[in-house]
Amino acid sequence: MNRALRILLYFFIVLFVISCRHEVQDYGQNRYQSSINPAIHATPEFDWQMSHDVLFYIKNCKGKIIKITSPSGEILYHKGQSNKENYDISINLPTYMEQIKINDHLIEITGNAVIFEFQSNKGFKESGNALCFDGIEDYADADNELSSYPYTLSAWFKAEENPDPGTNMVIAGMVADNKNNRFMGIYLEYLEAPVIPEGTITLMARKGSTSRLLYSNTVAIPGIWYHVAAVVASKDYREFYINGQLVGTDTRRVSLATMNTIGVARWSDKTPGSYFHGSVDEVRLWDYARTGDEILADMNATLTGNEDGLEGYWPFDEGSGSSSADLTNNGNNMELFENTEWCSVIADADGDDIPDDEDDYPYDPERAFNNYWPADTGTLAFEDLWPSIADYDFNDLVMGYMFNCVTNAGNQLVETFGTFQVKATGAGFENGFGFSLPGLQISQDDVIVAGYSANNGITTFNPNGSEAGQTHFTVIVYDIVPWVGNTRPNQAYNPPVTIEVKIGITGGGPYEIGDVGLESFNPFLIVNKERSHEIHLADYPPTDLMDYNLFNKSDDASNPPLIYFKSYDNLPWALNFPQNFNYTYERDTLWQGHLKFIEWVNSGGTIHNDWFTDQPGYRNNDKIYSPPQ
Repeated sequence: MNRALRILLYFFIVLFVISCRHEVQDYGQNRYQSSINPAIHATPEFDWQMSHDVLFYIKNCKGKIIKITSPSGEILYHKGQSNKENYDISINLPTYMEQIKINDHLIEITGNAVIFEFQSNKGFKESGNALCFDGIEDYADADNELSSYPYTLSAWFKAEENPDPGTNMVIAGMVADNKNNRFMGIYLEYLEAPVIPEGTITLMARKGSTSRLLYSNTVAIPGIWYHVAAVVASKDYREFYINGQLVGTDTRRVSLATMNTIGVARWSDKTPGSYFHGSVDEVRLWDYARTGDEILADMNATLTGNEDGLEGYWPFDEGSGSSSADLTNNGNNMELFENTEWCSVIADADGDDIPDDEDDYPYDPERAFNNYWPADTGTLAFEDLWPSIADYDFNDLVMGYMFNCVTNAGNQLVETFGTFQVKATGAGFENGFGFSLPGLQISQDDVIVAGYSANNGITTFNPNGSEAGQTHFTVIVYDIVPWVGNTRPNQAYNPPVTIEVKIGITGGGPYEIGDVGLESFNPFLIVNKERSHEIHLADYPPTDLMDYNLFNKSDDASNPPLIYFKSYDNLPWALNFPQNFNYTYERDTLWQGHLKFIEWVNSGGTIHNDWFTDQPGYRNNDKIYSPPQ
């Protein structure tokens, strides 16, 4: 390079630096005369949060795999196994979410807590055996010792899709095998749609042309276990129970004498039909009309076969063979016909009692579940000219982030991974990035940090990889964040840079997800290689290495220990989004691209709390960055 070019290049560099400094000074000098936007009225109480912690308290779930997802089921917020009757977990959710799914049950979110109770619990058999039917011609039959009322028939079932929706699917029933159309039993209705929804659990009592149908309000969801019970007290009184709850009574007369066979997976009269597709388990026959309390009390219990009034008991535990034993003294074994198969013990390759299809680590007995926080990859967006308000485009650093707390079959924490993705760097500074976890409940002697990038001598570290000189556990992800740009319309696009930081556990415990303290996650920017110069979310305190003399300069109105990193108009320098955030171009303010931002702020967060999502009328896409085509 010749001398003239060097001089010219030097001139442009000096001009650029001066212009950047001039920008800081201008904002600082003008800050007190007028607001960056007079239309914005953020109150001092406004916390700028776009997500909140919701406590889930789930009852009657011992032995169940608990899955909490978005209403569509696409986003998994939590997964674990309940080893007790009740299960509780705190999950960070977007404030705009109004519904959540717990094991396919759609639940309304009200406030900061969700209470849900399973109406049935099949946990004691989910790891055992059952009979499996293909819905074509499979079935099972057993003789019946009863010849008169009263009696109670019950079973567990899990349906699959009906291979022939032109016919019903029978779960179990009492039949006269030498008569046409004489039976009583429980089936899934498919022939009366749309009046009766397909798959409705129904009780039928029929003699000849007389059919008494008792429809429930429950549609069997494929893959979900249900407990059903039919109480036949007399020819003109029947009760119907689903998951231990009375769903209907029928007082219409129909004679059901001489019912000499128990049929499973079809009507087993003289003209059999309505084959079942799915699994059936724990078929029981009692010689009296059981009460609702009795049905509820032992539907989850394993019986011995010697209980008073028990006339037939088929738990289907053999796992092989052409018949299944009746465990009562009557010895009426259930015969298996056609292609009836045994549902073998659920595959569990690593022996940790978590089925392989639910185990995120099916070949690792030390690990079972991934739990992501936030579940939809959060985004941090920073302005780096604090204490000056700057241009408010929030693209000086745009960082995607997600933590994964890996737990074992006992829901104990094994390790935590933090994945960080540098999406945009619109700053002229060389900034760093880190986070602290003031709520960490694990002894720092029992953790080790690995995978971070900090080789520029800007900070020092403890032997375990956390930052030295800190009261609270602090991780420096980057002491200098890789430059990617991606903020200007004519700028070449650079793929995001991803780094994974591991927080391993070396001893102590056992620990749970809550012990990581992610609810106290406190991310911060290190400004231009000055370790004492940090930028945090609004009202999040700095670390011990922050220079407090920087507060109350220019536009900053911090008032430790109550107020941090807010301007005189209560505006922040960093925002935390619970999902992907589409930021604006360089020098285009947040509200120029996101048209509902100001309404959200001015309402104190009560209006348009989904302002950052891509809804009709929410965006001016001409102001929002998109990679060049």
